Amino acid sequence: MRNRTRGVIAAVAVASAALAVEAAAPRGAKAVAPDLYIVSFTAEPATVLADGSHRIRLTARVGLRATTRTSTGPFKIAVAWRAVGLPDAFAARKEVHTFRLLQEAGIASLAYDPASRAILAPQVRTFEDTVPAGREREYRLTIDSMKQVAEGNEANNQATVRYRATGCPGTDLQLTRLRLQRRTDGDTRVDVWIKNRCSEPCETTIYYVIDESEAVPGGTTVERGIVPRLDGETEVGPVGATVADGIAGEDATYTVRIEPRGTGCRETNNFNNSCRATIRAGEAEKTVDCTAPGYVLFHD
Repeated sequence: MRNRTRGVIAAVAVASAALAVEAAAPRGAKAVAPDLYIVSFTAEPATVLADGSHRIRLTARVGLRATTRTSTGPFKIAVAWRAVGLPDAFAARKEVHTFRLLQEAGIASLAYDPASRAILAPQVRTFEDTVPAGREREYRLTIDSMKQVAEGNEANNQATVRYRATGCPGTDLQLTRLRLQRRTDGDTRVDVWIKNRCSEPCETTIYYVIDESEAVPGGTTVERGIVPRLDGETEVGPVGATVADGIAGEDATYTVRIEPRGTGCRETNNFNNSCRATIRAGEAEKTVDCTAPGYVLFHD
């Protein structure tokens, strides 16, 4: 009698386990091992430092696929980096082209709930790095880097992203071109092209000032507000269309400078804000590249 009782208890236990498995998996579904995967991996600038290097933020989002209720338990993710496109002098140093560990992060667990048939929430981890000015780096994300989770697919555990540190901090206005057009009365129409070389916008009115003193005796200055704002890394022109005094039949030399007026423009360099050009008496029109040697007037 005792042996029969034990057999009944054992049969009930087996039946209970079978019911638990059936409750966890939909009828007809074949249970497979869970699969960790990378939802996204991005690199974005956080700030540009004074030396032109970029402080960047790397964001990793990790998800889980499964067919039954499951939990991965703890695992780690890792981000490594390597230099891209270094000068030829560095090519022989193989270590600069291999990935180096930047940082690791831990994830306590990812779970799948068959009731909602969805991962409860992707896990997000962020990392930071500083990329030197003008350089490019490639970043490699590896999830489950210590092989702590038994997965059905190990082929989707890595992703890469690249970041190049271009641009410069602050605002740097540059007078890039002048167009001079002579009129029959000797006066000259002046148009300008201006550029903001750096990343921050110039959020105030930008003026240009034309010095006429070399074109006519007793000549003064003509000034005009030309644009109310100039975004970072943007060039505009021709703008201005202001007429400066001149003398018919004689050469005319003008010095033109640009300057922001107001508090919304933190210019880090004003050495390239001026340009000096001459239009001859017989020339109807002349365009000058103010970035070429001999035209830029360097001043404090």
